[in-house]
Amino acid sequence: MKKKLKEMMEYVWIRIRIGFQAFLLKRDRGESHVITVIAMCVIGVALVLVLSAALKPVILSLCSDLEEKITSMFQGL
Repeated sequence: MKKKLKEMMEYVWIRIRIGFQAFLLKRDRGESHVITVIAMCVIGVALVLVLSAALKPVILSLCSDLEEKITSMFQGL
């Protein structure tokens, strides 16, 4: 009797786990995709911030060089 009760309890436990996993699969149709897109956006913003901070001196030096060239062009007129 104990063995049969134990087997029945194991069967019920397995059915509950399978049902819960099926529920999670039904519920998670598009949520994981949304979470992935949000994570990619956060990573993209972080990369833009890091690259803009790292490249700021290069951009400033290029702009100042161009400014000097444009100023010298107009001074020659």
